[in-house]
Amino acid sequence: MKIIKNTLIGLFLAFTIIFLVNLNGSNVKAAGVDFSVSPVFSTGQNKKQSAYYDLKSKPNQTYQLKAAVKNSSDHDITIHASANTALTSDNANINYGENNAKTFDTSMKYPFSKLVTDNKKNLHIPANQSVITSFNVKAPAVTFPGKILGSLTFTNDPDKNGNTKGKLTIHNAYSYALPVLISENVDAQPNLKLLKAGGKLINGSNSFYGRFRNNQPNLMTSVKMSGAIYSKNGYDNHEKPLYTNINRNASIAPNSSFKFLVPTNNQAFKSGDYVYVGKVDWGKHHWKYVKDFHMSFAKAYHANKEATGVHADYTWLWLLLAALLIILILIIIIIKLYLKNKHNSK
Repeated sequence: MKIIKNTLIGLFLAFTIIFLVNLNGSNVKAAGVDFSVSPVFSTGQNKKQSAYYDLKSKPNQTYQLKAAVKNSSDHDITIHASANTALTSDNANINYGENNAKTFDTSMKYPFSKLVTDNKKNLHIPANQSVITSFNVKAPAVTFPGKILGSLTFTNDPDKNGNTKGKLTIHNAYSYALPVLISENVDAQPNLKLLKAGGKLINGSNSFYGRFRNNQPNLMTSVKMSGAIYSKNGYDNHEKPLYTNINRNASIAPNSSFKFLVPTNNQAFKSGDYVYVGKVDWGKHHWKYVKDFHMSFAKAYHANKEATGVHADYTWLWLLLAALLIILILIIIIIKLYLKNKHNSK
């Protein structure tokens, strides 16, 4: 449990767009941002944790999660507060941000956002004033194993003036997340599956990936996760992988699916047969995965065309097409000569 708590604090520190956490004061404030957020603890919550809510729940009970939001500016502001279910982002890191998700993994019985009766609200805060806002969380009616993970997220309106860079104006908005961990101290047996493997254009870059699914209510932290891509022939002949990636401090939200990426480092995709090999180590649990997949020429071509910084050399394709065209012309000439000779012999 200590590892989970320490990791939650670490994720909390790293999550928001631009922010600084003062754990001693339980206050969350970003440099240059005109508001701050801090949790206000009440009955049923572990008050030893200053950066997130650690709720030991009982069936069918309602709990109130409170947060203090302070406007440190000399003008009124509006803060958009919401309750969100934690998900796992690409490359195995927990995402506590506002996601507006309506559907979840079919294995998730109790999404945090659906346990909160008033999961969205707008807070109007006068200049140099603070407000206390609260969210009511109703625990499941029956005892549940594992963990329920989510967050309370607070976002300001984008600045009106923005920052101009050339012809582009960027309007910044800042968001803070207070993680929420709910449990009843009932363990769940972990089960992490590799659903598929492939390659695609992701955020403008070519990446291979393995798609994983954690179908149990386990919060997996301090996970070592690696992925390797082999050509099918190279794997069969025990050659070195073409591409590799490793995350030594991965984190996986309960009942979530995600892609673990293996970037090509701006290399072009090539069509052919591949093998994805993945390894996951979490405490005493160790998994190894092997999955074959095929990259079609059409998929590789379109991804390479759109990828940033990728130069795909298709000279061989043009040479092949030219050779086929020459062969086709020769066949037509031969057929015409044959028909002409046949006609003259009559």
